[in-house]
Amino acid sequence: MPLADRRLARSYVHLPGYQERVTGPFRPLGISLGAGSFASAWGAQDHGSGRLLCMKDIDRRKMVEEESEDVVATELEVYRHMASWEKECDGRAFLMQLEMCFSTHDSIYFVMDLMVFDLRKLMADEPEFSFENAPRLSAQMALGINALHSMGIIHRDIKPDNILIDSRYNVKIADFGLSHLHGTPLEPGEGYTSAYMGTLAYMAPEVMFNEGDKYGCAVDWWSFGCVLYELISPGHKAGGLFNAVDEIDAYVKSSTSEALEELDPCLLEPVDCLRYEFEGIKSHPWFTVNGMSEFDNAAYRAIQRFQIKFIHGEDQDEHDEELLHPVRVEWQNFWPVFA
Repeated sequence: MPLADRRLARSYVHLPGYQERVTGPFRPLGISLGAGSFASAWGAQDHGSGRLLCMKDIDRRKMVEEESEDVVATELEVYRHMASWEKECDGRAFLMQLEMCFSTHDSIYFVMDLMVFDLRKLMADEPEFSFENAPRLSAQMALGINALHSMGIIHRDIKPDNILIDSRYNVKIADFGLSHLHGTPLEPGEGYTSAYMGTLAYMAPEVMFNEGDKYGCAVDWWSFGCVLYELISPGHKAGGLFNAVDEIDAYVKSSTSEALEELDPCLLEPVDCLRYEFEGIKSHPWFTVNGMSEFDNAAYRAIQRFQIKFIHGEDQDEHDEELLHPVRVEWQNFWPVFA
């Protein structure tokens, strides 16, 4: 059995949380949430709890054709690691959790909370709201990234498409397929991996121009800086701050950049050991709104926000033949993905 298959075979289904447990079966809501090269996502309702969820349908054949088994396996491994992390971790509320994972002959399914949209769509559809709420949204992002680092995870693909927005307009960082899992808390300045990984427009220089040296959690803060620039720039400059290798190279070789007039240059410091990390970001006065830091009690204040209702699952017709039934094979406290 290939390594990826062995890792997938030890993946699990239910992750604990404060909401009612997801058990299945699931009723599709007829709502497409997007599609990629080997996966699609759609809205569903858990028949047992009534919770509205996102079902990510990974086509096994396309996954193999795209040679993406390791991406799927890594994402499951990261979810498993986060679920098993017992230490208190500030910012965990701003990370997507996997509620269930199961498989059929043709597909692997990820079951997660249903989000309204991603940050890119929020910036496009509600530009004024995005700008006004930039300190709150970016503080939630920073808390989530710091939580990942506290659990020994470098995300490596922080970008607006992977920052999801829930029904209370709070952040959930998702898509961990390109992550590096170290397993124990990351130390600033330490190197952990040298793999070329990420999305060009948000990729840190030490990844882009890597010649074998190991990099660490600072790469996520560079990507965070690019997202933050996009969030606060006039018109929310589409595609991010950098769109080509030459643009990144030119910035790295320059001492200043007019594009960063509204952003502390320390966040996009080309030298990774001098770059702002969480403590520097948290203490920056830009995050203080009406005399209160957006980092203070962020998780508690997030759940107090007004919740919009964007789907009414109870209005859908219920037919047993439409329900998707997960195959439950218990393995200790986990359910295998592969039967």
